[in-house]
Amino acid sequence: MAQRLQQISKQLAHDNQPRDPSRIDGQVVLITGGAQGIGRAAATLLASKGGKIVLADVDETKANEVIKELRLAGHEATCVVGDALDEAFPAKAVEAALKAFGKVNCLINNAGFCYDSAIHKMSDEKWDMIMKIHNYVPFRMIRALSAHWMDPQTADMLKTVINVSSTSGLHGQMGQINYSTAKSGILGLTKTVAAEWARYV
Repeated sequence: MAQRLQQISKQLAHDNQPRDPSRIDGQVVLITGGAQGIGRAAATLLASKGGKIVLADVDETKANEVIKELRLAGHEATCVVGDALDEAFPAKAVEAALKAFGKVNCLINNAGFCYDSAIHKMSDEKWDMIMKIHNYVPFRMIRALSAHWMDPQTADMLKTVINVSSTSGLHGQMGQINYSTAKSGILGLTKTVAAEWARYV
């Protein structure tokens, strides 16, 4: 308890000048599926708030476009290109972020897509694909960060995981039994990570 109080004190022991609470100056944000849609919007917003951005995306052209835009705006950003479904990709993405900026403060698990079908027409292939991108990938990305975040040297470092779910995971959606199930699973994953890793953040 005393150690935790010390950590909190250090985080609060900045100057007493009013600060913009939305600023994340110097924090490194790793975003999967960061080259378009929600991921791209998050990258643009967080870069404008002082974040250093690492995009992880399968589309090299779009990823480079975003990186170019961010750099032209004066922000620090880089990308790692690859298929998130590749079992080796999470470690590759984390390694690239650490090589570029020396740390990862925030992971945004955003990569995903839909593969819709009515229940009676849903193939195992469609089911498995959605489970993998929406459940396996976030789990593997979080696991890939474990050594870095559990390192005693990062004990005082700010750390955040953001897992993108969907209202489909809360309420269900016709034609999306695979997607709804996977997005519901993200909620359980998030709660479990919070419970298990609270001591490290």
